[in-house]
Amino acid sequence: MNSSLTSPFNLGSRTFKNRMIAAPPPSMTCDFNGLVTAETIEYYQRLAETGVAAVIVEGAAVSASARAWTKHLDVSHADVLSGLSQIAEKIRRGGALPILQLYHAGCNSLTFEGKRLYGVSNPLIKKTTADIRPLSLEMIDQILRDYIEAAVVAWNAGFSGLEVQGADGSLIQQFLSPLTNTRDDEYGLKNAGGAFFARQVIRGLKNVTPDLTLSMRLSLKDLLPGGNGIKNAVAAAKLFKQEGIDVFHVTEGLLVGNPIMIHPAVGKEAPETPFAEDAQIFKHEIDHPVILSGKIDRPAAADQKISRDFCDFVSLGRTLNRNPRLPSFAGKPEEYAGLPCLRCKVCIAAAKGCPDKHIPFARII
Repeated sequence: MNSSLTSPFNLGSRTFKNRMIAAPPPSMTCDFNGLVTAETIEYYQRLAETGVAAVIVEGAAVSASARAWTKHLDVSHADVLSGLSQIAEKIRRGGALPILQLYHAGCNSLTFEGKRLYGVSNPLIKKTTADIRPLSLEMIDQILRDYIEAAVVAWNAGFSGLEVQGADGSLIQQFLSPLTNTRDDEYGLKNAGGAFFARQVIRGLKNVTPDLTLSMRLSLKDLLPGGNGIKNAVAAAKLFKQEGIDVFHVTEGLLVGNPIMIHPAVGKEAPETPFAEDAQIFKHEIDHPVILSGKIDRPAAADQKISRDFCDFVSLGRTLNRNPRLPSFAGKPEEYAGLPCLRCKVCIAAAKGCPDKHIPFARII
């Protein structure tokens, strides 16, 4: 029997009730200190109530210096636990599994007057003009500790899983890409293609939260001249699989500058599900569960990718913000008549609503 969007899936010790996962872009509903607000809690409750199997909560900065945008959720803040616990509880009560994405922006971190900007190394990208200084070994050790402390907070807050952000211009992707990693030490590309840092992160998370489902967001291609291709992603993923990653959440593109801007690969002119064929190749090569992301606007298209074994799950971000009723049409795609996502440069649906609706997402279902 072929799998479909409505088929359950066993991943480790947990059962996902279907193949749809909410993976929203940054909601920008936290306060300026990175703390959860009532609006944040309501937003994630509503996402869970759409009928998805799991909700991946937006990238939580593992330290104040890891933040990449204003109103960025900061899991290192001393007062964050209460708000995170409420989010996890609301998601679970809404019928979904709560998963927290752990994030570090690296050279994409927010800049303030007098603050030095640190990254893996100075990027080999012409449009990058910032003075980016290489992280010292001591700094890297501290970041590894930040990830572990963040995982403990997530566990204490009641999350069922963690996602390691290794794409979308994050620090981990910066370690993996030849365009952002020119180091000549153990964190350089000569050591397993730059995978050493991510492997240490995964080991640390598995050590302190062995019972949590562990996802990894991974870019299959940098989509920039001289950048990584799918062979690099496969090689790295095989190592991460050995370390204990349960599922890979795949995308494409390397973002240097503003990481919340939409990548052209999934913009207005991009085709539907542009990463599907690469995801199928990747899934075949690593023989491991895969979540497909990227411009999935229709239940029929998502169901086709599942049934034809391109992937095991689909993630819905901007599309779900635009059409929160989409999961209810998973078993009857022919009846679906949702509006296509506007593909705005920055998604403001959670905080302000879609530009042509002017109604916050939390109030439209």
